[in-house]
Parts: sequence; C-alpha cells; structure tokens
Amino acid sequence: MLPSLLIGARQRFHSDFIWRSTGFALETLEEFAMDEFAEELRRLTSGPPLQPRAYAGDVPAGFAARFEQRFATLRKRLHAVAGSVRVQMAVASSSPTAAEQLRFPAEAARARRTSAIRRRERLGMRYLQRLTTKCETSAFFGPIATGRFCRTDTLVDLEHHPGGYRGAGYVGERFLGGILRQLRQDPGVLSGLSVRRRSGVAFAASDIVVHPRFGALRLDLRAVRALAEAAQPVRVEDLLRHWRGERQTGLVALFALVELGLMSDDLEAAWHATDPVVALRSHVARSAERSALTTLLDLLDEALATWPRADALAKGKTLAALNLAGHACGVAPVEGGARFYGGHLPVFEDGFAADNRLCIDEAWADPFLHDLAGVIRASVAADAACAGATRRRVARQMARAGVRRIGLADFLQRFPGAGEGVQNGNDGAASARSQAVITSPDVLIAAHDLEGVRRGDCEWILSECHSSVAAASFFIRPMPGAAGWLDGIDRFLASRFTRSALIALTGARDNKTAFTGVLRSARYLETGLSAHPDANTIQSSELDVVAEDDLRLVLRDTGRPLTLLPGHPPGTAPGLDCFRTPRYAPLQSESASNARARHGRVVYRRARWTVEADALPPPGSDVLEVFCWGQFTRQAYGLPRWIFVRAPSERKPLCIDLSNPFLCEELHALLRRDGALSVEEMHPAPTDAWVRGADGRYLGELRLLYADEGAAA
Repeated sequence: MLPSLLIGARQRFHSDFIWRSTGFALETLEEFAMDEFAEELRRLTSGPPLQPRAYAGDVPAGFAARFEQRFATLRKRLHAVAGSVRVQMAVASSSPTAAEQLRFPAEAARARRTSAIRRRERLGMRYLQRLTTKCETSAFFGPIATGRFCRTDTLVDLEHHPGGYRGAGYVGERFLGGILRQLRQDPGVLSGLSVRRRSGVAFAASDIVVHPRFGALRLDLRAVRALAEAAQPVRVEDLLRHWRGERQTGLVALFALVELGLMSDDLEAAWHATDPVVALRSHVARSAERSALTTLLDLLDEALATWPRADALAKGKTLAALNLAGHACGVAPVEGGARFYGGHLPVFEDGFAADNRLCIDEAWADPFLHDLAGVIRASVAADAACAGATRRRVARQMARAGVRRIGLADFLQRFPGAGEGVQNGNDGAASARSQAVITSPDVLIAAHDLEGVRRGDCEWILSECHSSVAAASFFIRPMPGAAGWLDGIDRFLASRFTRSALIALTGARDNKTAFTGVLRSARYLETGLSAHPDANTIQSSELDVVAEDDLRLVLRDTGRPLTLLPGHPPGTAPGLDCFRTPRYAPLQSESASNARARHGRVVYRRARWTVEADALPPPGSDVLEVFCWGQFTRQAYGLPRWIFVRAPSERKPLCIDLSNPFLCEELHALLRRDGALSVEEMHPAPTDAWVRGADGRYLGELRLLYADEGAAA
C-alpha cells in the first residue's frame, strides 16, 4: 500500500486545511497501477538526482529517449517551483503534525505573484496531473473534455469510424495556448499523411473554413457533398497546397482527419487489430509520420499556459485531432483530453432512437421488473389514491348537477380546482388497480462486467430521479453481439402492455423525451408536451369526460378510454392530473440525510449535496491552490470522485472529476459566479461501465414501461 501524498499550497491556508487536503494523489496512482511514476515524483522533489525510466510495456522504440528528455525538462521546472514557492511534498503520517513541517516564506508568496513563477507552478501541476491520470486507454480517440454533456453532432462527429461514435464534448478554458500561432509558422507539420475517402465522402482543402475571430473550423457540407463522387484518396499535402490562405493548415488537416473519419490505409488497418492502441503505436513507430505528430504534441505542451479564452467549438475539434495524434505517438492524452473520463466511458448516441432491436434477457428481466415495480408502486401509491379520490369526488359533483358527459375543455373550465385533490384530497382509498400502466424512468445498469449482470450482481439506477440535476444519464447504443443472451424486448413488452390507448395532449414546450424506439407503435408522448412528428396527437377538443362511479377520459365519437402518461401538465389545465397515470416520484428517504436511497438492488435516489461558496480561494489563484481547495471541499462534504454539478447559470449539468486539477478550477469558477451549486453523485460511475467492446467500455440503459396485468384496462 502506497502512503498518501501531502501537498501544501499557500501560506494563508491553515495547516489543518492542508492536512485534510491529502490522500488524493497516490490513491489515484494506486487505482491506476502507476506506482512507478509515484516513486519518480517522490524522488523528484525530495531525493537525489533522478534517473528517469521510460514507460513499461508496448512502447515504440526510441520513445524512452524522448521521455527522458521531457522528464529532465519538467524536473528542472518542478525544482524551480519548489525553490521559489516552497511547494513541498511529504509523506503524510497518522498525525497532522507532518503538515506543520511545511513552510511558506513571505518572500515565496510575493514571488508567486509574478507571472513567470505562476507559469512554472502551473507546469509543475500539469506534470502532477499527468501522473495522476490513467495512461492506459482504449481505442477511444474522442475529445470528451470537461464532462459537459452534449449531442454527439454538436462538436465532433466520428460516425464514420469503424466502431461507431467515439463521443464528443466541450473543452475548457485554458487549452491549446498558442497552437494556432505555432502552426502558422510551420504549416507543413503534417506533410506525409494521406487522407482517404470513407463512406462516399471526400473533401478538398477549399471546403474548410476558418472563423476570422476565433479560428473556429467548419466544413462546407454542400461542397463536401459535391465532391462525394471523388474516386481517389487525397493526400494532406495536396490539400495544404490548394487551401486558400495557407495559414493554420496543419490544424485544419488534423481537424479534417477526425471530423470526417479519414485516415491512411495503414492506420485504418491498425484500427481493426486486436489491440488498436498497441497496433497504432507500433505503426507510427515504423512510420515517418511520428516526427510530425510528436512535433504537434510538443507545440501543445509549450502553448498550454498562454491560451486566452476562445471559442469552445474550435478548441473541441482541434483537441480531438490532437488527441488522435497523441495516441498514435504512444503518449498519454494531452491534459485537455484527459479532463472528464473519455477514455473509460464514451458517450454514445441514443440507440433506442436509431435501432429498435435492443433486447433484454428474460433470465433477469422478470426479477428486475418485479423489483422496479415494487419501488414505483410504493412511490406512487399516495398519488394514485389522490387521483382516484379526486375523480370520484368530481363525478359525484357532476351527478348532482345532472351532467353525465361533458367535453374536456368545458370540464376544465367548470371545475378549475379539480386538480387540487391530486395533492390534497384523501377522501377514500383507491385500489392499486386504479393505475393501468406504470411507467419507469430510464434505467441504468451498474455492474463490473457482463457476467455480473447475468447473475444479478448489479444495481438498477433510476436515472430520471435526480433531484436537481437534469440530464444526468448517459446516451447509449445497442450492444453488439448480444443476440445469444438477449431476447426480444418488443415481444416482452407487447405481452404486458395496457390495452388502453396512449395519447398526448399538445402543449407549448418541445418534448425532449419523445420515444420512437422499441415502442414506436405505441406513439405516445408525455402529458403537456408538444408532439413528436411521428406521434398520434389528440387535441383537447376531441376528448370527453364521462361521469359514472368514476370519471373516464374518452375519445369523442368512439368512446375509447384513454390513458395519459406522466408528465408536466399545462398550468392552465390542472384537472388533467386526475386522469394521468400516477407520475413517478422518488420514495421519501427514511433519514433526513441526502444519502443514496435504495430498495433492494434498485437505487431510486442518488446522493446529493448543496455546496456553498465558503472560503473560496481568491480570484486569480493558481491551479495548485485551487486544487487543494477542491480536495478540502471533497472531504468536507464527503463527495465522491465523480459528481454532477448543476449551476443556475448553466443550461446543462457538468460532470466534474475532483481528482483533476483543471476541473477543480472549473468548479471553483462556478461557485464564485453562482454562490451555491447543487451536486449529485455520478452513479453509475465510470468504474461501473460493464459493457466492454473493441471501442472501449460503456453502460447499458433500458427504457421500459411496466404494465400491471391485474389492472383494469
């Protein structure tokens, strides 16, 4: 067991603060089996001159010499940092007295205020981050950079790669400094790479445009389509020669390689090898391309600290290409690419919308549905009782008024308070049979591997029950090669689906949860949301309310009973609540804490916290200070390594890896800007990605409806 590593930051921080900020670095190193680097880091700051060792394993010949040269340079920089700012690293003992041994002279604090010292300090922290980042990667080349979820076509579309989508993401604020300037000075950095046509798509250099202000890159798709009939592969140098402007050409070429999935024939052949990463490294070791790609990575290293804030689209696409080059060179991803967990849990497009053949195994489907139904029944029982009581109360009122059938619009106008009983009414208890359909949230499966899922050694996470963090689930894709153990979900659900028609009422908002996958024939939407183009949409003017012992919602002229699925009904029609299938609501936790709540194997509420902006490092603080603050915050709140953060100023939640110094900076910036943040654990975490394929690890997700066969149709 490796000891914990103690890192001091600033004089104004109390030693106890520093003490509680420990234990993160070598824990990460242990987890990723990087004890060799941990030992080198320890020697670097406290021992005699270091004899650097190269990476172990399948590394191309000659890489060791390059590593030694770079390591020697970084060693000098780290010693400059330690000598100027007294950043010392010591082994933490069982007593906090070790923290008292750290010294932060006043002259060091003053020296740190200069830009040169801050830059050296940043370089040292970058090296620490590189050591604490997992170097072992799958064949994932995408640029998932900050964990900000986005559609895969918004930044980098890698659809044409053999393995399908590789993922996409936004990048942060401090990457790729000076890379455009360097590439302008050396536009031929990628000479020798060939570009070939894939999937009937070819392109010319004139199709690539650079934004005049931000350097944002895009492709003129009309020109690409016009060139789709090109028969011959195009060489990069030919593109560079014909590209207008002759500036930023190396960057443009790299972007084009990734954006269109265009690679040389040799690289494509390596991609299909048993171990794509090893094959690619071996390929570039024998290729003249390696020197050009290595040069590009060196440019990135030198430019990192000086890059001003720039357009995220440009940086995202550029970073994708740079990571491709870095993997091919046999080196760890650049720091921007290591932000988030892209190498371990790619984000895929929603396979349900693209393929209706996803199936589940009968061997574990029935136990799962039983457990899930138990949770949902328990959580909506009160809601069902209130809805049934409300319908009966209003039916009695209509009977006294001599009204047996009324249009829905007139009903809502005549009984504006009909929906109040959903929350407050309790006259009478409704049987569980009052709910004909129980809808489940999206279900994420957390397990170590496929066998664990088969034997039930897994957890089912109801991904839509997060309290304040929206969209904290993962996109998925159909799992290949699973026909042997998966059975038809279409047939499985069809045998258990309600005989009532499922409808949608049009609303003012777009429906982001339209389901057009395995249940495409059902054609439903949630109440109160606007209809998908393929959905059967029924206007409120077409519906009648029939009063007998209870109220029924029927389609006018046919009398066919209708069921409304859970959703957010329009504010102008509160009475619709009593006609809906009871909506899903998380069970109340038995304790007052915000801990994870579960029912058997079913997790129905993730752990969550509210993080306040207390004792923040001042604006302009260096990355080391902010990182130590992040570790203190993590221990003070008991946060896991991976969290989702909902900021009032952000449209979507952010995924933060608290072991990453640069993501700690992002968390610090959000707290300083918004004052308080809603935080929720990432569960499943990247370590729970149980599907393993040639393109990496990913999660399985189910989107199901559970029909109560004993319920009234």
